[in-house]
Amino acid sequence: MKISVIVPVYNSEAYLEKCLNSLKDQTLNNIEVILIDDGSTDSSGRICDEFARNDSRFVVVHKKNEGVCAARNQGLEIATGDYIGFVDSDDYCAKGMYMYLARLAEKNKADIACCGIKRTYLNTGATFYTRRFEKINIYNQEEALERFFLPDYITTAVWNKIFRIDVLKGVKFPNYARNDDGWFVSMAFLKSSRIAVGEKCLYRYQIRQNSITRGNFSEKSYDILNSVDDIYNKVHAVYPNNKNMILAKVFWYIVFSDEMIIAGKKDKEVVLKTKKLIRNNIFAIIRCKEFGSLRKFQFYLYAISYRCYSLCYLFYSKCWGKN
Repeated sequence: MKISVIVPVYNSEAYLEKCLNSLKDQTLNNIEVILIDDGSTDSSGRICDEFARNDSRFVVVHKKNEGVCAARNQGLEIATGDYIGFVDSDDYCAKGMYMYLARLAEKNKADIACCGIKRTYLNTGATFYTRRFEKINIYNQEEALERFFLPDYITTAVWNKIFRIDVLKGVKFPNYARNDDGWFVSMAFLKSSRIAVGEKCLYRYQIRQNSITRGNFSEKSYDILNSVDDIYNKVHAVYPNNKNMILAKVFWYIVFSDEMIIAGKKDKEVVLKTKKLIRNNIFAIIRCKEFGSLRKFQFYLYAISYRCYSLCYLFYSKCWGKN
């Protein structure tokens, strides 16, 4: 099996060598690393070129800056692997990650294989292991879509997964500034028949204070809601009885609200819509086994008093170094 790993690169010189060394040192030798230099103005482009000169498995494309989605889509156009993976240039991988995912996919004849994640907040050093399971789980399309939309289960990120090239035919990253990963993964799931979820946490996700997902709240943040609504409509058309879809919508509306709170903003229309979503689905939320007691209380508090919720979330964020 050959895996093509697509790495969009933009002004990440401080983290790039660690990222690329982690790919160079993968135990899976049959790997192609496609570096898309998205118009970097620092030394990132030079670093990419150095790796390509010293290792024939690295391919570099220099292009004008168009954003991460366009960079990933260009990588998809030239990838030659049987499976496709993605890595962000400020993250890195454990040494055996792609060997593990390749074996997981081959053994279980999976269209998509994924592993767990180690998350580190660089400003505090706080570390969390997420999407960690006691055993390997294999799902069909419907089962995976039911679990994909739940928090702390099959993450919406692309970078802890490999995708069989066949299931990505016609699937491109959308023109969303936020949650483009979630949209892409859900469309890939809709074209897959078997998804394997491994028990090991092998992707190293480094959260910077000024990263795109932690940046200032802006109009682009509304793409969280736009993409979730789009995903909901597309999946609902295939699986109208997928009860978790509406719970996922509630969850992502709260994610959007959390970003508003950190930024000191408030959109009354979104708050009212989120409250209505929670109240209309409160019994489904209570019955959902995948939502722990704390998360259920989070939803309940939001529906009762957004002001109290905001104060509690700000306190929580400061305690855990998330703002």
